[in-house]
This record gives sequence, C-alpha cells and structure tokens, in this order.
Amino acid sequence: MTIAINGCLVVIAILKGRLWLGILGVLIPLFALVGAVRLGKPDSPWARWRYSAGSRKARRAAERARRHELRWVRRKHGPGRLTSGIDELVDQFLAQKKVRRRQRIVLELPSNDGSAELAETMGAAIHRYCALEIDRTRQEGAVIWRQGTSSLLSGCVLFVVGVVLSYFFTRPDAPEFWQELLGNGVFLVVAWVGLWYPLDLLFMARKPLKRKMQALTDMQALQVLVRTRTPDISVAPPA
Repeated sequence: MTIAINGCLVVIAILKGRLWLGILGVLIPLFALVGAVRLGKPDSPWARWRYSAGSRKARRAAERARRHELRWVRRKHGPGRLTSGIDELVDQFLAQKKVRRRQRIVLELPSNDGSAELAETMGAAIHRYCALEIDRTRQEGAVIWRQGTSSLLSGCVLFVVGVVLSYFFTRPDAPEFWQELLGNGVFLVVAWVGLWYPLDLLFMARKPLKRKMQALTDMQALQVLVRTRTPDISVAPPA
C-alpha cells in the first residue's frame, strides 16, 4: 500500500514538471512528496490540465517561473539587464479569458515626449512584434510536433521494456521486496513515462502555443494609445 501511494506521488511530481524530484522519490519517498505538493511549472502537463487560464494558480505558476528565469538572467548577464515590457503585456493578455470589446493598448510616456510620429512608430512596432511572434510561435509548434512523432517510437520501446521488466519482478518466485519496489513501482513508472513524453508533445504541449497565438492576434487587432500630459494620441491597427 505504501509503495502504491509513493508511486502516485512520483507520477504527480513528474506531471508537475518536477522530474528530478520524481526520480529521486522512487528511492526516497520524501522527494516525491515534496514534488507532489509543490506548485506545478506553467508548461507542465499538470498545469495545462488543472490550472485554467487566468486562475490564481496559473498566475502564481507563471510569476514563479518568471522570477526563476530572471534570477538566471541576472546571474548570466548581471543585475543591470532589463526585462522587456512587451513580454509583460503578452502575459497580461494570456491571463485574460476574453478581450473586452473596447479594450486598447495604452503606452504612457513622460511629458513632451509624445507626438503623432512617435505614436505611429510605436504602434507599428507593436503590430510588427505580434506578427513576428505569431510566426515564431507557429514554427515552435511545428518543431514540437516533429519531436513528438520522432520520440514516439523510442517511447513505445521504453514502455514495452518497462512492462516486461515489471512482469519479470512480479512473478511469484521473486522476493516480495523487489516485487513492490521494482515490479509494482520503478518499472511501471518507467513504462508510463516512456509513453507520457511523446503523447504529451503530440496532444498537450502545443495548447499554450495556441493560446499565445490567439493573445498575439488579439493584441495585433487592438488600437494603440500613447498617453502623455498632452492630449492622447491614438493609432488604429493596420488594415
């Protein structure tokens, strides 16, 4: 019974993107417990299945991943490196379930820095960024699909090997300890993980990319408003 509970915790930890905690949890159950109770990574299968768009857990997972990435960026490039504001704008659109009818993109500039030419330039830059990101996201989705199809064969082999080894260690003449640890534990997890990775790539991993493409498309269609202390200057989306 204890082995079965630990196996469930290992699976949950792996689903949450805590791969190493799940692997270590096979031998030391405490690691599996830590991985199972922690918040799932935003790109993990658990987050895609359990955290709805715009929910509190989804925002917490994205914010935690952003802080982790920022720490690594600072270590690599130094504390003076800045995060692009356009990325935060995309995250805001991703957190929204639906774009409101009269929603606009508002850019605030210091006094006397606004002009019709600057507003038009910034609006065109945002629309161009959206177009490039949509193309890049579409290419990324194609790469994920190719990875899924190419890893499906090796995943099936790993699944068969895991099932065979699990059957071998669950025979009546095998010691009970090894039956529980390897037969009903490790090798079943190995078999499951072998198929989980390619199937997740083929059917689940591209869903966040589709959401991002929709958010970028919505951004591209919105009006850009440059706001200063002088009257606002607006730029309509390109036809």
